[in-house]
Amino acid sequence: MCLRSAGSLVGPRRPGRAGRATLAGQHRPDSADGTLLTMSDAQFHAPDPGDQVAPEVLLMAAPVPYVGLIAHHCWFIVESAAGCSRWEVWQHRDVGGTSWGYLHRNLLSPRADVGAGGVRQLAAWTGDEAAALAQNIESSPQRYPCCQRYLLLPGPNSNTWVAWILARVDASLMRAMGPRALGKGFAKWIRGS
Repeated sequence: MCLRSAGSLVGPRRPGRAGRATLAGQHRPDSADGTLLTMSDAQFHAPDPGDQVAPEVLLMAAPVPYVGLIAHHCWFIVESAAGCSRWEVWQHRDVGGTSWGYLHRNLLSPRADVGAGGVRQLAAWTGDEAAALAQNIESSPQRYPCCQRYLLLPGPNSNTWVAWILARVDASLMRAMGPRALGKGFAKWIRGS
C-alpha cells in the first residue's frame, strides 16, 4: 500500500472546485494546528484498513539517466480502496509487474526512481478528477492504441501515455508535466479509443 499524507493532498478546497490538483511546492494545511507545510515536508502514514479510501492519483517524475537535465520520465501512482499501483510506459516491453506490451503496472515500487535519482511529485488529484484519471489509467491497457509501440523521440513514449491519459480528462492537466516531459506533444497525434 502507498503512503498517504495525514491531511488532504490538495489543500483547502474552494466551493465548486472539488478534485483540484495541487502542484508540487504549493502549501497546504497538514498539521493539527493548521500550519502550512510544503508537500515535501508532509508526514505520511498508511491509511486505516477500515477506512473507505477515495481515489487519489499522483503524477510523479524522475530524471532520465544521462539526459536528466533536459528530460524526465513521468508515471502515475493510483491509490484506491483496491490498493496502490504504479502505472507507466517503459522503454522495454513485458519486463515485469503486469504488462501490456510497453505499458506496465507495478514494474517498480511506486516512488522508485528510474536510475538517475531525484523523484518528484508534480501533481496530486482527489475527488472527481482523481476518479476520472484512475478510471482512464486502469482501462488504458484495453484503450491506449500504442501499448505495442515505443519510440524515444518524438514518441510514443512514457510521457506520451501520461499526456494521453491527462488529455482524456482535461487537456489543461498536461501543464503539470512541465517542459522536460519530452514526448508529451506526440499524444495529439494518437487516434482511436
